[in-house]
Parts: sequence; C-alpha cells; structure tokens
Amino acid sequence: MTKAGDGIDAYIALGREGKDARERGKQSEAKQRLREKLRTEEGRERYRQRKHVAEPPFGWLKSILGSRGFSLRGLSKVAAELNLVVLALNLRRMKGMTPA
Repeated sequence: MTKAGDGIDAYIALGREGKDARERGKQSEAKQRLREKLRTEEGRERYRQRKHVAEPPFGWLKSILGSRGFSLRGLSKVAAELNLVVLALNLRRMKGMTPA
C-alpha cells in the first residue's frame, strides 16, 4: 500500500461524472488536496487522459461480455480467466473488422 509522500502523482476519481463528488461531513486532507489538483488546467487534462488509456476496455468487458467478476479463486486462475475473457472480447472485435 502506498502512503503520502511515496512520489506517486495520482489522479483519482472522486465521484462519478455528472455527480457531486462531495462527501457528507468532513473530508480527508488527501481528498481536499486531490480536489484542488483536479481543478487546475493540468489536472483536468491529465484526468481526461485516463479515459483514453484504461477505462474503455473495462467498460467493454462489463457491458458487452457481462463480465463483472471472477468465478475462480487464486491469482493464476483469475489471470487465466481474465485472459479468456479478453480473448473473447478481441475475437468479437475482430469479427467486425473488414479484410484489408
């Protein structure tokens, strides 16, 4: 687990898009710092880049294939199950491609 000061410059979602990310009651100091960082122009740009890198494939797995959890236990078994699900997704995407 990382701690503050580990040199990681994180840009983490504080709430869902279009929703108010404020918590009821007292906010932690870390969340306040992150909220301030995300309000800057650089922070907004860096946060926008997340969507182009990591978010879409997980959305595809959940919505297109209905994969919302693992059936097996253990790291090697979960890795094998994830590989199978990703293979199925890639085959589905390839089916829609036209030959060059």
